[in-house]
Amino acid sequence: MKPVLIIAIAVVLLISLGSSNTSYAATGIEGIELELVAWEKIESDKSDVLILTISFINNGKYASDIIPYVYLIDSQERSFESEYYSHLEEKGFQVTIEDCPYVPLTSSNPGLSSEEILCYEVPKGIGDSFSLDLWSDLPGLCEYYECTIKSFPVTISQQSEHNNSTSKIPDWVKSIFLWYGQDVISEDQLLNAIKYLIDEKILIVE
Repeated sequence: MKPVLIIAIAVVLLISLGSSNTSYAATGIEGIELELVAWEKIESDKSDVLILTISFINNGKYASDIIPYVYLIDSQERSFESEYYSHLEEKGFQVTIEDCPYVPLTSSNPGLSSEEILCYEVPKGIGDSFSLDLWSDLPGLCEYYECTIKSFPVTISQQSEHNNSTSKIPDWVKSIFLWYGQDVISEDQLLNAIKYLIDEKILIVE
């Protein structure tokens, strides 16, 4: 009787693990979009640091918890990995933890977004056209199994005065009421979006 019970428990565990993996895959980067909100450049003699404020927009149906493996690709197909303040300080850049914080994880619910600051050391005269490549895992690990990669073109314009957004209202806000009307998001998620607008002082309530 005991061997039969042990086998039954093992089967249940395998089924549970399989379900868990399927659920995890659904909360990956498939529904995530990236948008450049603002930028700043810190210059030095040999290279510069680009500080990018990036909005992670969740257009999927599931909550997403991802490690932001975002690589900056320039027009010459050179790839730059994000670095946080302590690494850049060691190289002589005058940056603080507020300038380039450590970002181990970013999260967002369907229909909402979260902003993260990512910093990249780049050569001088790098140009202003890039792509932001979002990887589902570290490239080294992706050599052993299939990863998802999504690319988002961005342009850094001097005329934009460190901000390439012509509107204070994020793009996802413009669709939030449509999603609510289509039952894609819940009333609580709609209220959270309105709260975000109030907290960020985009919507002023007296």
